[in-house]
This record gives sequence, C-alpha cells and structure tokens, in this order.
Amino acid sequence: YMSGHPLTQYARILEQYRLTDVKGLGQIQDRSVTRIGGIVSVVDRKISKNTKEPWAAVTLEDMDGTVEVLAFPDTYQNYGSFILQDAAILVCGEVQKRDEQTKIIAQEIYPLGDAPKHFAERLGIHIAAAKLNDGMIEKVKDILLSHPGTTPVIVCLQFPTGEKVFVDTDIRMKVLADEKLLHALERELGENGVHVVISRNP
Repeated sequence: YMSGHPLTQYARILEQYRLTDVKGLGQIQDRSVTRIGGIVSVVDRKISKNTKEPWAAVTLEDMDGTVEVLAFPDTYQNYGSFILQDAAILVCGEVQKRDEQTKIIAQEIYPLGDAPKHFAERLGIHIAAAKLNDGMIEKVKDILLSHPGTTPVIVCLQFPTGEKVFVDTDIRMKVLADEKLLHALERELGENGVHVVISRNP
C-alpha cells in the first residue's frame, strides 16, 4: 500500500473488538469459535451445487497476513451485503483446520465500524470527585445524549482516599459507544476517564 495500510484508521477498534488476529489463529484449536477483523481483499462469489443458493469465499487480510473466510448460504443470506471488496469487516465464526490450512466458517459478519453496536456491553465514565461540578455533569450528559444507542452507562466517582462509588445512570441513558463518542468524552475527561467493557463471547 503506497499510502499506508487501510486498516490503520481502524487500529483501535480492531484491537478492542477482535478476539484474535491472523497470526494468532495458529494457537486456536480446531472448531473453536472466535472473532477476527480485517479488510476484504478478495471476494469469490459462488453458487451451491446442491441448493443453488449463493455463498462466498473471502480472503480477509489484517496487518499480519490473510485467512480464507467461507460464508455459506445461510450466513451469506443474512450478511452478504457486508461482503464487499476492500470493506473493513468483523467476522464471528468457527476455526477449521484441515491439511495444515486454517479457514474460518463465518457465522456472523459486520462492518468493522459497527462493532460497538453489537459487542460493547457497558461504558464506564471515571471522574475525580474533586473535579465534579454542575458544568462538567451537563457537558458529559450532552455528549452522551448526542450518541444514542443500546449500551448502558455507569459513572465511577473516584475520591482522594482511594474510594470509588459507582452510579448507574437513567435506564434511558444508553449510547452507541463508537469512536466519535469515545473521542468526545476523552476530550472532556482525558484518556483514562473512559472505559468500554467489551463482550468476550464470540
């Protein structure tokens, strides 16, 4: 790539939401289920001989290498619209090792940028109690309300004595914990003021 790898812009979200990378597939047992992300470098669309339904063999590339991903008819029907040349995707699927070759049988496929929508379990906001004031509360509230979604928010108040108090927010205060929201909160609270709990379930 003359102008840098296209995955560079997704570096943080890729690091957060994948469970392995191409290099790490060698350490995963056959038939284990995992989550891996990358760029679609090759799409080979096919028709099933038995059912005459479409499916696809995809070459998925990350910063370390490539792996073949097979999206059989059921998966292709549900997620085929995301299988596009040069698209950044997140694949949830079963690792298949045959004849010293590793492939992934896809079960779910999502645009990489949509990973927070599906796998962010909780957004934690950490605020030093000494810095807490009405102005900060309103700013943070406005930021959260401008990014509606399905991820619940918890506030952690940190006291000089080391104590921490966790406060649940209103049940309606759910957000889309994407990069835009994280950047906005980090500008207000600092990089250590925001934490996303991500599902480890593939």
